[in-house]
Amino acid sequence: MSRIEQTIEAKKEKRQQLEAMGVNVSPYFYDKKQTVAECIAALDRGEIVKTAGRVMAGRAHGKVIFFDLSDETGKIQVMCREGNIESEAFKVLLLVDPGDFLGVSGQVEKTRTGEVTIIAGETEFLGKALRPLPSSFNAATDKEARFRQRYLDMLINPQTQSVLAKRWQIVKGVRRFLQDELGYTEVETPILQPLYGGTNARPFTTTMKALDDAQLYLRIAPELYLKRLIVGGMEKIFEIARNFRNEGIDQSHLPEFTMIEWYHAYADYNVMTAEVEGLIRYLQRMINHSEELMIEDQKVELDGKKPWRRYTMKQALHEFVDLDVDTMSDDELKAWLKDNNLAPVGEFTRGKAIFSLFDHLVTKLLIEPTWIIDYPKDVSPLAKTHRQASELTERYELYIGGKEISDGWSEITDPLEQRSRFENEQKRMREGDDEAQPYDEDFLEAMEYGMPPLGGVGLGIDRLVMLLTNTWSIKEVIAFPTLKSINAKDTDAE
Repeated sequence: MSRIEQTIEAKKEKRQQLEAMGVNVSPYFYDKKQTVAECIAALDRGEIVKTAGRVMAGRAHGKVIFFDLSDETGKIQVMCREGNIESEAFKVLLLVDPGDFLGVSGQVEKTRTGEVTIIAGETEFLGKALRPLPSSFNAATDKEARFRQRYLDMLINPQTQSVLAKRWQIVKGVRRFLQDELGYTEVETPILQPLYGGTNARPFTTTMKALDDAQLYLRIAPELYLKRLIVGGMEKIFEIARNFRNEGIDQSHLPEFTMIEWYHAYADYNVMTAEVEGLIRYLQRMINHSEELMIEDQKVELDGKKPWRRYTMKQALHEFVDLDVDTMSDDELKAWLKDNNLAPVGEFTRGKAIFSLFDHLVTKLLIEPTWIIDYPKDVSPLAKTHRQASELTERYELYIGGKEISDGWSEITDPLEQRSRFENEQKRMREGDDEAQPYDEDFLEAMEYGMPPLGGVGLGIDRLVMLLTNTWSIKEVIAFPTLKSINAKDTDAE
């Protein structure tokens, strides 16, 4: 029998002993009055507190037992002295292991060593763990185990719990800013869709038995349904959407991810950049209480008095890598693509070549907050034609720390222009681009009922959390990231 099996058996024996003593090892309720943090704050008030949590460690010294009790707000020491606690309850405490749950009531004091401690007067057993807590869950040596057993990672590594707690604070902050500061309404759109669209990506497919095994797609973006709501009369809307793209996995991409899109009637991409800038500054102050953002070990100022840099895509290529694409022939662009091992999907176009070179050569250099605007039309099928340059669109991307943080547009509102763009996407699809968007006749029909001028934003929640917590792996900021199945892993090994 292995050591862990021996430990499990020992814990089961303790459970049986507790049951023989009449203890309910999985009770229904405990009237927890204070969190651990509130107990610590009650130190100087002399009041009786009543809290509960998981026992992380225990130490017996004769007739005194010390426990480290933890909940989501922190950890506190509990001292249980025989005589202060009735005899039967103290016998129960002798069977408590790390991992078990315990309720305690008593006064908060400082021990002679200066540690804030609950001097327990009453205790109640609240749950028996049958497996031992690991002594460590090392991020460097056992990442996959951490992600597969995230609950243990959260228990053992305070940084993991901190990052995930900040994630949900950030989502709450996004809602508060858009609703309370900017007057947006939160909406919902379908995840299962008869036709995917809203960006260039490869979809996941499924079938629905209730509709005679009709083929459906998991949402790659909520955009086209949100725009239908704009046609329906709404003017300022957003959705925090779970999206699914059947693509690769790396440090900043997973097939299942969360993003927010919002749409503002009568606005353009200049309005949307201002809203995104305001949101990020708001969240940085809320989460980090600073105008200074850390990108790995580098400080980046988000001071509102200093405007964020703004370049067109062509200007950025010229400024950062001394490449003047307007003076280059198609053959020269193709040579640059070849030299950098770049191969845009489908047919060659100047727009795709310019975008590929920018994406490969420039983005990693954009550490300070930088707006890149005016993208080629053939990589922006849903963005409005630029008002001064017909080969470009009014599209932006925001880069901070070398990472794309947000994407936005002056939206196409002319159904004839949108139809032409969809037709071009169909051509790309026929030429082998499996990320091109399908022709969505239902969406075009909706547009034909009329749309106001419109600005739109897409912003990855996962990427935003990475930015605001200085955590540059997407798996670290998602509670349960997509992983290769253990069975598949075993099969590959064979």
